[in-house]
Amino acid sequence: MAVCELLYLGFFCISPLSGGTPPLSTGEVRADAWGHWPTAGVHVEAPGWNAMVVASTDSLQAVNPKAFSEVCEGAVCVRYHRHCAPEVEQKSECQFSILREGEQQPVEITVTTFGAERHRAALKSLSILTSGGLRFPLEAMSRQSTRQSPYCSRTGRDPQGHPKFEADCAFLNR
Repeated sequence: MAVCELLYLGFFCISPLSGGTPPLSTGEVRADAWGHWPTAGVHVEAPGWNAMVVASTDSLQAVNPKAFSEVCEGAVCVRYHRHCAPEVEQKSECQFSILREGEQQPVEITVTTFGAERHRAALKSLSILTSGGLRFPLEAMSRQSTRQSPYCSRTGRDPQGHPKFEADCAFLNR
């Protein structure tokens, strides 16, 4: 198991030595944790990429259970949703929503990169650490979702005026 160079929020691991040419050193990475009620997170900057992690918020939304993929190591799995926008002039942006063990709301991670090499380096350098100590790098979360959002979408209202949700989120319907 590799060691985190920097650990934030108890589960977000940054190992800047893990990719890219030339490899990054810890001194080239800037990470700023922030926490002002009702949100908390961390912003990471490195040459050619940056990441914004939002670990908590008071804006709660129901997640669509079918929107998530899984990555596993042995019996330990992490559920995630990945959606990357098309690359424009070597800039790409990927949004990850990661459901941690025992949590109902996902951690939101936005990774912005400049060039394919820095994209690979960022996804190798950023990991989620499970409560059992396993690391899952973002690069392992490779299945691209066809959905832009992992949250339940409203489709209208029922005859009584209650919100009606898409089929995969029927558990929200009255």
